[in-house]
Amino acid sequence: MKYITLIIIIMSGVFYQIFSKSIPSTVNPFASLIVTYTVALIMAFILYFLTSKVSIFEEIKNLNSSSILLGVVICFYELGFVLAYRNGFHISNLSPIANVFIMLILVPIGFIFFKEHTTYTHILGLIIAATGILIAMK
Repeated sequence: MKYITLIIIIMSGVFYQIFSKSIPSTVNPFASLIVTYTVALIMAFILYFLTSKVSIFEEIKNLNSSSILLGVVICFYELGFVLAYRNGFHISNLSPIANVFIMLILVPIGFIFFKEHTTYTHILGLIIAATGILIAMK
């Protein structure tokens, strides 16, 4: 199951970038986000009811502010990609550049706040990835 989840993330990420770049530049990005989140809401409802035997209201009572904040962050994340593509970024380098910077920020956050441990091999891999992206940005 671990690798299936990784495949879901990778495939969704690829299509996410393709569809983000394909949004017409003449459309207000917020109109696009409204349609996007309406479809996501419908999909979430369908998938929830197909996979859960617990009332949605029971689940909502157990949530914390993270779900609300995640909604805000996702809106800006998607807006950022749409606007970046409209301002000349290429699909072949925007996501890798952004993800390496995100990775470099998340490693210390994972270590400090979530008590995750890292190895020298992991750090070397991060350095190589970051170096590769810096080279690719030239």
